[in-house]
Amino acid sequence: MPDFESELKIPFISEGVSAGFPSPAANFMEANIDLTKELSENSLATFYIKDKGNSMIDAGIKDKDVLMVDRSL
Repeated sequence: MPDFESELKIPFISEGVSAGFPSPAANFMEANIDLTKELSENSLATFYIKDKGNSMIDAGIKDKDVLMVDRSL
């Protein structure tokens, strides 16, 4: 059974980088960021899901986008 309370930590780069210019961003890496903690008000009701299809294209959600869902909202 999956552990739904585990943290997903993604590297966070706080320095700005020029878009379009290949930069060794790892030089600026300071910490990891937990998206659930930063973006969700209720981590126990939050999950990630990959979209399939283009039924929500008018809302800016495209095929294979990863969605963060807080079902308590």
